[in-house]
Amino acid sequence: MEPHSQLPSSLSVDDNNVRMECYLRNSESVNHVFLNCDLASLIWGSLERQLNLVLVPVDDILLKLQGWWVHSSGNSALAALTRLLPTIVCWELWKARNKACFKDVVTTSTGLLHQITLQLHAVGHAFPFRCTSTGGATLRGQGLVPFLVYPRHRTIALSWSCPARPYVKLNIDGSSLGNPSDSGGGGLVRDDSGCFLCGFSSYYGWQTNMHAEASALLEGIQLCLSQGYGHVLVELDSLTLLNVVQGRSKCLWRIFPIVSAIQAKLERGVFRLQHCYRELNAAADALAKHASNMRTSSEYHAPTYLPDILGILQLDREHFPYIRTTRWISFSSP
Repeated sequence: MEPHSQLPSSLSVDDNNVRMECYLRNSESVNHVFLNCDLASLIWGSLERQLNLVLVPVDDILLKLQGWWVHSSGNSALAALTRLLPTIVCWELWKARNKACFKDVVTTSTGLLHQITLQLHAVGHAFPFRCTSTGGATLRGQGLVPFLVYPRHRTIALSWSCPARPYVKLNIDGSSLGNPSDSGGGGLVRDDSGCFLCGFSSYYGWQTNMHAEASALLEGIQLCLSQGYGHVLVELDSLTLLNVVQGRSKCLWRIFPIVSAIQAKLERGVFRLQHCYRELNAAADALAKHASNMRTSSEYHAPTYLPDILGILQLDREHFPYIRTTRWISFSSP
């Protein structure tokens, strides 16, 4: 998909003969260079008409930038353009000013718009613009963006799997109601047939999600060691915490003592840590949410367990499929 090689005829200004000569005949100021000179006025006006932006006339460049950026919320192609274009316009106006002052080279409005479009295309190839509304295709047709990416959704079926002997499986999860807020952690251990062995639901007080996840992992490992389980497959749905514990990411100082304790206890047995999707961690999630909501802590041993997870345990043992929706993107044709 190649960017548009020619500036579309629709992307133009009313007077193609406006040049940067104004810099040589007027007293120079920031507002004059970037906003009030004939060339700058035509460029801003042309782009605002292209994007259908209705802005209050101002005489200060900072107010002009603010007027554009109030339209920049969201992840649509239009929002991305209103974030990018003011910076690119000012940069190209500054380059045109320097060419006029130091090289005696004049810049036409059409030439300046062409340079702005080329800059947008370079950004668009590195960070593609997303099409989230019908207006995105219009922007591509006008030549302001080289192409668009269209979000698509795909569904996959997942099922919880039993560990292979001699391993037991520990699923853990953390919960913080407001990040930070009341937090809790939950975990449960199951054998190679999916039968519940033991578990916990613990309240951790006012903490963040990451703190709750790390605390739950530490408590789950301690539970396995206290019950004499020497081979443990640990599943958690926090890829960030997994990378921290395994040394692939830096550790936040707030949870450094917890992570250090986790790493020390992992050396006391055969532990395999792996990431799992959130859909496959429903039982641990229910235990964690119970603790953070009820502000209580409990430990469970077979055959007793929290009634809230009875249905989840049965579904997991029968390898009932959980449906996960994933997002991917496809590119528009040039």
